[in-house]
Amino acid sequence: MRKEKMKLSSRLCRMKRSANHEANKIKLAGLEQEREELSSVIRSIQEMKSKDSISPSLEFQVQQLRKQMLKTKVAGRSSTYVNETLENTNFDYYNHSDYD
Repeated sequence: MRKEKMKLSSRLCRMKRSANHEANKIKLAGLEQEREELSSVIRSIQEMKSKDSISPSLEFQVQQLRKQMLKTKVAGRSSTYVNETLENTNFDYYNHSDYD
């Protein structure tokens, strides 16, 4: 009986570690995408500055750029991002053909 408990406990630990690893891969991909989007916003602001098209409402222009260009929000809410990503994939492990 004790041996079975240890076996199940060990398996649970491996599964948790594997789930954490997969969640970290999702977070990394999201953070990389968010970084690219932020870089695009910064480049756009630099282009506006170089063209002298900055008006007194710079803050408004920056906010508009952020709304248009930032689609991925991971930083500060990584757990929520991972859960949303998993929900959006609609992947059902129990009904997947590999487990039949």
